[in-house]
Amino acid sequence: MYNITNISSEHSGLRKNGSESTRIGEGQTYNITYISSEHSGLYYCKAENRHGASDSNATYLDVHYSPRNTSASLSPSGDHHYCDSVTLTCSSDANPPVHTYTWYKRTGDGTVLQGTGRVLNFTLNRFTGADVLYHCEARNKVGSENSTTVGISLAVPEKHSSLNPVVGGVIGGMLAGFVAGVLTGVLTGVAVYKRVTQTRQGGGTTAGPQTADKKTRDNTYEMNHNGATSSEYDPLTEDSF
Repeated sequence: MYNITNISSEHSGLRKNGSESTRIGEGQTYNITYISSEHSGLYYCKAENRHGASDSNATYLDVHYSPRNTSASLSPSGDHHYCDSVTLTCSSDANPPVHTYTWYKRTGDGTVLQGTGRVLNFTLNRFTGADVLYHCEARNKVGSENSTTVGISLAVPEKHSSLNPVVGGVIGGMLAGFVAGVLTGVLTGVAVYKRVTQTRQGGGTTAGPQTADKKTRDNTYEMNHNGATSSEYDPLTEDSF
């Protein structure tokens, strides 16, 4: 109960709303039962007698209350993928204002502390989980309240596509280098083979006359050896005696 006392003999209670005033009661005392945040505002009283009237100084009624209507929101919304950046925002109505925001992630039967602050930014990864619920707690000196939960739906890639992009790039580069090396070796081998073949063919043409001369000498020797006559090697005959 909040008590406003008028010390004047003639009295009425008034409440200011901007530039206007609203009469809220009569009597020296004005009682407010079940006070709430809606009762916050400026109050003053007006004293009157037969000689005139006078207004009192206004007094501000400041009603404190714990956080309420606390909620959590996710941006961007919808399904997400690994490496996406997301933002969680906690909102609450409180007087005095919220001085601490705390974020939690639900895991099984319990919760895990994720961070503090009205806004929580993070990047999704394989440790985040596929379908996770988050909530925040808003606290002021009067009390605290948990927000509604907000879910993050994470599209899990297929097993064959879960290779780390960096590792995949390294392996791809190694395979490309290996293939390029093999092709280079094959082309080099073909070029060397062609040069060797051409060299051998050229050497055979040059050695042709030498081979023919050798064959002629061999044939001459064979003929002489078998008794064939020649002007250079003429065997003895009967006329020679």
